[in-house]
Amino acid sequence: MTEILRVVAPHDERGNDANDFRGDPEYLSRLLESPKPNGKSEPTPTAKTLTGAFRYLEHRTTKQGRLVLDFVHVETGQTVSRFFNVDIQNPRTKKKYRVGYGGQFTTRPGHYFRKFWNGIFEQEPRRWCRAHTELHKLKNIDFYGIATQASSYWKLENIKKC
Repeated sequence: MTEILRVVAPHDERGNDANDFRGDPEYLSRLLESPKPNGKSEPTPTAKTLTGAFRYLEHRTTKQGRLVLDFVHVETGQTVSRFFNVDIQNPRTKKKYRVGYGGQFTTRPGHYFRKFWNGIFEQEPRRWCRAHTELHKLKNIDFYGIATQASSYWKLENIKKC
């Protein structure tokens, strides 16, 4: 609701302030609700979608064992994220890899990241624990997908190579 109040619109021809909703007390409630077929109203869904071409931007890992690939929408410049479950622990020494931007990770055969990689490239990386060094290859590829707005970020789904 605060997003609506922050919008700044120009004055109309008569000089009336378009942002002054005080004259219509039900304006915000009408704006936030949509009528249902049975006459009752319910809040409108807040999920927005963004489709089209995306380009790879960067990657990062999290302490919870997630690989986050950031993409940028070609037309709007909106940054969206794609999440994969990965291992951030070295299987040989049991020490954790560095997390954050450019973090290292490894994947097991059942991880979806391997399916994602094999769907894009014809050959696997030399070693899966060094895949983070080969992610720069994604920068030359255009992707098509659907991004939906979650609570504080855009989540990319159904991503495919163009």
